Amino acid sequence: MTDRLTNILEDGTGRPNPRLLPLHDLLVGMDRPKGRLVWLNNPQVPALLRDLATGNIALTHEAIQQVPNWRTAAYPRDLLMECGVLPRQDRRILLFQRGLAERLAATTNPEHEQFLRHFAHWHQLRKLRAKADVGPLSVSTGSRPPRLVPSSPGSPAEAALDGDNPS
Repeated sequence: MTDRLTNILEDGTGRPNPRLLPLHDLLVGMDRPKGRLVWLNNPQVPALLRDLATGNIALTHEAIQQVPNWRTAAYPRDLLMECGVLPRQDRRILLFQRGLAERLAATTNPEHEQFLRHFAHWHQLRKLRAKADVGPLSVSTGSRPPRLVPSSPGSPAEAALDGDNPS
């Protein structure tokens, strides 16, 4: 397992990228690492880690936020934060920002896009950040990120905003 991980984190020199050594050490030092590294069997995960090791993807939250499959990037990013390679940020906020970016990109009406952007930044993100300053966002905020539409499901406001995005 160690050889496979070393190959995945290799930066083109035959050795793991020095910036990723804390991740390497964390993964190798796990109890039962073979069982806990099952996620490496997903071909997208080693590809992501190789791109981080070689610099094809910068070792930043912003760059990882752009990875097409957010599910592939979520756990490796958590590990990168845990071992100190990336600064700690609340996972719920990162996932909310990712969902917001996707929602805004799918909105074709500029007025709706502007409304959603303002609502998300000035209402939802502000609340999430205030809660994250007190402690990690998890059970207390539910299992899903807050809604991007400031209305109840099926309401006229939601229908008006979703009118340009048939589901």
